[in-house]
Amino acid sequence: MQDGKKRNSKKSGSDATQASAQQAQKGGDHSTEQLKAMGKKLGNDELQQRIQKGNASRDELMDFLKDRLHTMRDVQKREILASDSTNHREHWRQISDQQKTEVTNPDPTRWREAARIYEQAAYQLARGSLGRGQQLVEKAMAEEKRTFDKLTSIIHVTEEELQELESGPDCAMDAAPTDACAATEVPTEVQELARAIQRVTEKAPEVPGRKRVRDPWWTLEEEEEEEEEGGGAG
Repeated sequence: MQDGKKRNSKKSGSDATQASAQQAQKGGDHSTEQLKAMGKKLGNDELQQRIQKGNASRDELMDFLKDRLHTMRDVQKREILASDSTNHREHWRQISDQQKTEVTNPDPTRWREAARIYEQAAYQLARGSLGRGQQLVEKAMAEEKRTFDKLTSIIHVTEEELQELESGPDCAMDAAPTDACAATEVPTEVQELARAIQRVTEKAPEVPGRKRVRDPWWTLEEEEEEEEEGGGAG
């Protein structure tokens, strides 16, 4: 089973990832244009204050999404382990039981979409688009929550791993769509985590179709009574 660590797999990034990287390379120009536009409306002192505030928010958001990617990657690794054919045998009977709705098949690929959006957010923050970056962080958080909600109960998740997602970033999430900050580089750790999550292709073995829930005994008796009554009327 592969975990996306081969060198040649690094060359096969998604179109969205490549486009984001190209945007990041132009980040300095984008940030400069936004800051110039802000400068025409504000005095130097207020502009500097907004830039410093924007930079602080950018850094806090970048740290937050890095921590979220770490958590997602850790949980994804557990799903990869649970998807191994040997480990999967321990749970296949539960997975195939329709009555155990919380026990579903592991799916390590479920984390790719949230990781992709977090990566997009990181590139927007790095190019100076604070407002757009914040919007994408919120979108990624919502996608991550949906992913955790779908997670099979086979995978253990600690309260600490969920706590930060529930509380959100430390900074205020009130930036306007056009708010800017100084451009910077996307942290290497963020890139590596996001791409490692997105490269995963492991799938758990298929299990027999979920068993149909057996009808309660009283419904069977009711059906028999109805059949007898119908027969008598004939």
